[in-house]
Amino acid sequence: MNNASGSQSTGKMRSAMWPLTGLLTTLSLVLLVCTQTNLILVAVMLCLLAAAAGAMLKWPDLTTVIGLGLIYSNISVVLVRFHGAPSALPIATLGMLAWPFVYRIFIKQERLLLPPATPFLFAYIFVQFISAVLSTNPRHSLPGVLSFLLEGVVIYVLVSNLIRTRRIAVACFWAFALCAIVMGGVPLLKQATGNYASDFGGFAQAGGALGKTDANLLGEIPQQRATGTIGEQNRYGQFMIILVPISLALVPISSDVKHKGLAIAATFFGLAGFALAFSRGAAVGLILAVVIAMALKLLPRKQIKWLAFGGLIVLLLLPQYLNRLASLTELSTLASPMGASGQTDGAIRGRLTEMAGAVLAFRDHPLLGVGPDMFSQYSQRYGQVIGLRSLGNGREAHSLPLDILAETGITGFLVFSGLVITVLSALLRSRRRSIECKDSVSAALTEGIAVALILYLTTGLFLHMSYIRYFWLLLGLADGISMLAGQNDRGGDYLPRFRKSEPQIN
Repeated sequence: MNNASGSQSTGKMRSAMWPLTGLLTTLSLVLLVCTQTNLILVAVMLCLLAAAAGAMLKWPDLTTVIGLGLIYSNISVVLVRFHGAPSALPIATLGMLAWPFVYRIFIKQERLLLPPATPFLFAYIFVQFISAVLSTNPRHSLPGVLSFLLEGVVIYVLVSNLIRTRRIAVACFWAFALCAIVMGGVPLLKQATGNYASDFGGFAQAGGALGKTDANLLGEIPQQRATGTIGEQNRYGQFMIILVPISLALVPISSDVKHKGLAIAATFFGLAGFALAFSRGAAVGLILAVVIAMALKLLPRKQIKWLAFGGLIVLLLLPQYLNRLASLTELSTLASPMGASGQTDGAIRGRLTEMAGAVLAFRDHPLLGVGPDMFSQYSQRYGQVIGLRSLGNGREAHSLPLDILAETGITGFLVFSGLVITVLSALLRSRRRSIECKDSVSAALTEGIAVALILYLTTGLFLHMSYIRYFWLLLGLADGISMLAGQNDRGGDYLPRFRKSEPQIN
């Protein structure tokens, strides 16, 4: 870039500074006055916002890294639920990704990127809209399409367009590694201290209890299932295990012992958080993902060793998880005459009933399904046909592929499958190109995000499509990385130098 263009962009950035600062200040004053916050906190918040506005203007890509970390950790929701923060805070967190996008496209005038999965994305929007319109209750179904547009399409487009350099991709991986440390570390601290009465400010929420354990000298206590910052145990387990391959990918990228140790610690805390959720479906999904990743040669031997070693330590610390997994053998009792009447775990029978009900819904509505967000309106009726367990109102399919089949039919399922296959194929091609170019950083990034995406899909075999922002965030990150691997960076790098002697990533 020549001096004239550099000074011109600097002038544009400075001209945007005061309107942006004024907008942030005005919004903060309105929110703080509406919540009747004291003047001292107002002053502190204004100082923080001024500092944040300055950082956003000087280093726009830092906003991307922080925004992705805040979205994944769900901290903004915790602040709203447990600390009285304004209810608009989660939307504002999502909005953090808009500024670096605007800076790149409109101020720096970098070109808009169209990832390989874009045609399938628009086709899936169209299928969802038609399915909602033709459903029995469009007023209930269409808001689901709108939610998909806001939490799915917008996040995907923003993230895939913001990952334009390797430094940004690596910084985002470190943000997720820190998420693993915080989201897994606080519940592990709660488990170690035995302070089950506290939720640690919303960072160590808990769900149902597994049963009794004699681990406490004062008497038997129920072992809680951790829900972390998410608030739902199975989802917490899913989102924690996804962080493991991302953290592991940082080990070969890191150039010194301290950073390698931090990446290994993040891997351990990700495994610990996953285990503390005591999710049986997530454990089965993990095994399937490891098998698929090994078949695709996405897991190097060193990473498999670290994964096995960390898993062994976690199981030694939490032997209750083995007992929990042993209950999966009760599935064999379904074939017995008494299986449906009580021998099999009630939760297992409930999940099977919901999944079988989704199959029946797809059978009756094979082309476009019952409509987005509509299966919950049918689950009780179809559950009565199955007969394994009586279902209440509003039950979901509890399986990602069956949920898509039930709500958008074979049309939506084929489009969604095409989208996922396109992204994974692009990652595999990019990894092969990176290896040929001896680009070890890009190879590690593609391996980490590919395994994370596979983990989402395999654990999603036992979880329906909710918390969709996590899936589309991963998908956008995957597409952004696949477009980088083995090629030159696709834009400027507006991140601060975190270390004086920070090496260049080529």
